[in-house]
Amino acid sequence: MPASTTPPRAQALTLLLCSTLTVMAAATITPSLAGIAAHFADTPHAGMLTRLVLTLPALFIVLAAPWAGRACDRRGRKPVLLTGLALYVIAGSAGALAPSLSLLLVSRAVLGVGIACLMTATTTMIADSSHGSAQTRLLGLQGAFMAGGGVVFVFAGGLAAEVHWRVAFGVYLLALLLLPAMLRLPETRNARSVDDPPATGLPLVQRLRQLGVIYALAFVGMALFYLMPVYMPFLLSERFALSAGWVGAFIALCNVAAMVSGTQFGRIRARVPSLGMVAITAGLLAGGYAVVAMSYSMAWVVLGLVVAGAGLGFMVPNLNHWAVQNTDAAQRGQALGGLTTAFFLGQFASPLLAQPVASQWGNGGLYAAAAVVLGSGAAVAAAIALRSISRSTRLRSMPPP
Repeated sequence: MPASTTPPRAQALTLLLCSTLTVMAAATITPSLAGIAAHFADTPHAGMLTRLVLTLPALFIVLAAPWAGRACDRRGRKPVLLTGLALYVIAGSAGALAPSLSLLLVSRAVLGVGIACLMTATTTMIADSSHGSAQTRLLGLQGAFMAGGGVVFVFAGGLAAEVHWRVAFGVYLLALLLLPAMLRLPETRNARSVDDPPATGLPLVQRLRQLGVIYALAFVGMALFYLMPVYMPFLLSERFALSAGWVGAFIALCNVAAMVSGTQFGRIRARVPSLGMVAITAGLLAGGYAVVAMSYSMAWVVLGLVVAGAGLGFMVPNLNHWAVQNTDAAQRGQALGGLTTAFFLGQFASPLLAQPVASQWGNGGLYAAAAVVLGSGAAVAAAIALRSISRSTRLRSMPPP
């Protein structure tokens, strides 16, 4: 197997653009929530059910991603990818016609299944078709494209919602523009060598243990990062009385920072081990949250948002890459499906875990507490990474027997 293999440019670009679709679920319709709530105001519990329109896809991604991963390994990556696109377009755009809030929720659940298929298959195909430094760079670019897609789709959804809340659901039809390029993608499961080895020589039990650690980090990391979109609007409104438009613009800075740092992931990861990248990620999130918690100046809050966003740009690519490196090629889909579940379970659980802290200490106190947790995690990860590097250096310096 070559030390570094890059897929054809058109194939790589198609997969990167497919990755942007996975962030559209929440980003596109967030500006329409008020319109949805007003339209279905006569429905019992309309307020709570309208919030589920935003969060329900994440729950079904959690449930469907392991199945999507197994299907990738048994049936092939491309069928899962195309199935995901079909569900995504049909269920995503169905909100434009849904006559009731209950049917709208059903469509959002099916959308979650489609996103699980898209995200799992896309990341697996990127990992299949690239190796070495090229794989690291592409996974970083995947994170950058996802962050950039978050910015684009928030603004697209906002513009559509200005016309009518149902128009925002039509944005999902844009995914059809990728269909011709997706049909030309090769089936990467068959393209790989049957004896493609894992990048690590660790025993199976130890690799499975590391996968468990990676899943735990994905859950905790996403739960802590998701404090940004869930609680930051309230903090900014409390301290600066900003309009919803300005709140959205400032939070978009977080995604812009993640996009920039994602483009640099491959370069930094070549010099820093996976656990070291965890320390950097947690350190950036901790620093950004600490600045936000203590700041009553908009300039300092913007700095905190940018620093925290840079941490997000490293988190997803690093954990994806780490999972790929600890998995046999034949089980790659299942491993990445499990990782998708961990990411979105953290996203779904974030407000449930954070609300008691916010109720007790306020939104500023919540960010301060998160900064302490993240800073402690960064210190532990850095210490373990440095000890591992030191041990490896000693072993390499020992004379052969």
